[in-house]
Amino acid sequence: MTCAYGTGKGHPSPDTPPNRRDARPAIQPPSMSHRRPDGRSDLEVMVEEFAESVRKDTKPPIDLYESLDMTLPGIIAHQSGLKGGVKLEVPNSRAWH
Repeated sequence: MTCAYGTGKGHPSPDTPPNRRDARPAIQPPSMSHRRPDGRSDLEVMVEEFAESVRKDTKPPIDLYESLDMTLPGIIAHQSGLKGGVKLEVPNSRAWH
C-alpha cells in the first residue's frame, strides 16, 4: 500500500486488498458527533442562537470579530504550512474598517 488510503490521489493502489479499499472510518466534526445533554449538537445551538439574535436585532453570542479571532489563525497556519512553515502574521481584523 502506498499510503493509508491508496496512492495519495484519492484512489486505492493496486496492492490494496479489495476488502480494505473502502475501509475508511466515517469522520465527523466534533460539533456534529458530540451531543449535549439536551440531545442537540453544539452546532445546532450556535446556529439557533445566531438566528435568534438576527430576529431580535441583538448582538450575537459570537460576533464577527470573535469569529475571525478563531478562524484567521487556522487559515494563516495552513498558508504557513503550504510555504514550509514560515512565520506569518495573523492580521488584526478590527483594523480593517
